[in-house]
Amino acid sequence: RSEEFADLSKKEESRMPMYQDALARFSKIPTAYPETEFANKQQFKIGLVYDKMGEVEIAVEEYVKLAYKYPDSEHIPEVMVRLGRQFQKQGQVFKDKADPLREKTDTESQAEVLRLDELSYPSFIKAAVIYGKLQERFPDHKLAGLAGLASAQNYMRAHYDDLALEGFAKVVENEDYDDLSIRAQALYWTGLLYERMPSQLRKKAYEAYNRTTCECPDSKWAKAARGRLTQSSFETLAAEERLRR
Repeated sequence: RSEEFADLSKKEESRMPMYQDALARFSKIPTAYPETEFANKQQFKIGLVYDKMGEVEIAVEEYVKLAYKYPDSEHIPEVMVRLGRQFQKQGQVFKDKADPLREKTDTESQAEVLRLDELSYPSFIKAAVIYGKLQERFPDHKLAGLAGLASAQNYMRAHYDDLALEGFAKVVENEDYDDLSIRAQALYWTGLLYERMPSQLRKKAYEAYNRTTCECPDSKWAKAARGRLTQSSFETLAAEERLRR
């Protein structure tokens, strides 16, 4: 209950002692009774409390311990999501620093963009791999579709475009992901990815956006796709398609 009271407290100076008390309680069972059914639950809570305390590196270590000690734990999918999210955040820190410099043309700014991007890629790739493993290992889990989407997005951020396209395709083609917003988003991001590729692949971007509008017409991603399709280059492709019909 210390953890619950800490969550409710608005003052950090009040929360921290309660979190410390919760950690002391949670740590007893995995240490003293590692084989009991409650041990994996408490190990998960240890990582969760460190997460809430802002001790990210320690939280990651505790989550990894859970995955290693209790590979069949019901908490493994959530742990994988949390690990993936942490690595994605690490990569995003560097990307956010690089983004304001991308429009600058001086040599120093461009060199800094390259440096920051290179620092971000390993974290994005780690996130992509973790999310991908969740999707593969727990295909029927409620988080599988979102994990597949997050995996592809992180490969895209790291410019592993072929792996990103494969990941988006897995999401789009899996009808078990019955939340259309997930599949619509995968189609939309496929279009964006093709847009940044060589111009001869622009038709594939057009096709992905069209599928988004046709298959998921009421989603916000369809609205975004319609916006992309107003570009002049896509209007040309649309005119060519009408002629073929």
